[in-house]
Amino acid sequence: MFCFFLKNKNTETLNFFFYIQFLLFICFFILKKLGLVAQGYGFIDSLPALYGLWWISPPFIKSLLKARNLSLMVKQGYSTIWKNIYEHYQMNVIFDAQIKSINRSLEDSYSPISIEVSINGEVQNMDCDFLIITSPLKESLDFLSDATNEEKEIFSSLKASTLISTLYRSKVKDSKERAVTYYPDKIAKGHPGRLYAERNSQLAIYPERPPPTDVRFSIAYQYFESESEKDEDSKILLEDLKQLEYEEVEILESRTWNYFPRFDQEGLNNRYPWRIIDMQGTNKTWYAGSSACFESIEDVISYNHLLFRIFFDAKD
Repeated sequence: MFCFFLKNKNTETLNFFFYIQFLLFICFFILKKLGLVAQGYGFIDSLPALYGLWWISPPFIKSLLKARNLSLMVKQGYSTIWKNIYEHYQMNVIFDAQIKSINRSLEDSYSPISIEVSINGEVQNMDCDFLIITSPLKESLDFLSDATNEEKEIFSSLKASTLISTLYRSKVKDSKERAVTYYPDKIAKGHPGRLYAERNSQLAIYPERPPPTDVRFSIAYQYFESESEKDEDSKILLEDLKQLEYEEVEILESRTWNYFPRFDQEGLNNRYPWRIIDMQGTNKTWYAGSSACFESIEDVISYNHLLFRIFFDAKD
């Protein structure tokens, strides 16, 4: 709660400051509900302040104040961007590969890094000079055969949430449906997995087209604060959709994501994010991806730029 202490007891002045206090409280409620939880970034009463300030940045606040359209989308999804980069630069990317083990030969700086990998079911061995890990750092402990004690200490303390996105079909209920709809009353700690938001991609991508009048397709979002809470997620979703009076609901596809790997306050007190930066380049390894910074495309790319500036003094 925001409080002001005033020496001037003029009624008009008091009314003004009470009004400002009310507006601040409303803004705080919106940022708490929609700025953090609705984006899959946890509850404000349990999330370390570092991550709250990281996401709710001045540009984010500026966008809200200017009422910019926050529902802009890439027409075929972000994966299209990565696919186009891959095709344009003819990058040598190996798909359908499962890493079994990586030995970096840390005792010998001149020895290559040995990788054992299964590609389409066939086990192969590869050598390389340098390793860049962009997968969840906690999961990298499963294949790093020579993980250092510091890597084990830091990476094992990462915690992730669960975000479930479900594509479903139903009868049209509201002809004035928006592209993105939030349900703030469903965003509550102690009630995991409630339908807190949904996105009608057609309305976001083609706002000029008339909305459908019979059948609609939407993506529903459910949030679980930990990785182990996601039991009966489909049942919870169907119950919430029923309460919202959607009819003839059919779930078409559902995907579960380990989302927003982060450190708790103790991990931050131990300087783990900054120790990862100190470790960069040691152990023949760079550590990147959202585990090293923050779960957003913008922050992951910015962190990559940071690594280049540190090691190559590259310009943005």
